[in-house]
Amino acid sequence: MLLRIVLYCLLFILVLVESTLVAFPLLLICSVITYLLFPGVRTLVVIFLAAFALDVIRMHHVGLTPLIIFAIIFILSFNDKIFDIRDYAYILGVVILGTIVYAIVMNYQLSQIVLGMTMGSLALAGYWFGKQKFAKKS
Repeated sequence: MLLRIVLYCLLFILVLVESTLVAFPLLLICSVITYLLFPGVRTLVVIFLAAFALDVIRMHHVGLTPLIIFAIIFILSFNDKIFDIRDYAYILGVVILGTIVYAIVMNYQLSQIVLGMTMGSLALAGYWFGKQKFAKKS
């Protein structure tokens, strides 16, 4: 429960960080990881509110960020029966492709796309190492 609250707060902190300090899709990456850890309607509502707030603050097309994030989550959920969505290579591929699509739609520069993919890879690697560490203690 504490991890869920921390991730929800992190989503809204990333809204402020992404709208003011950095220009790569941290919210997208964190949203996918949050949904994979805690799938459910409550998580989708929090992700929608955070992405909507990001669009409003950045004065972009309102609703475009939640649409792209939900499309990526839909792809991951839809292929649950075909692929094992807990396979990290599959998740990494979808996050990288989603980051590229998001960056192109939101007019990021190529260097920001590469940086976003690197951050997504690092976030996924951190999640994997954290899960491995906690799985050994249990």
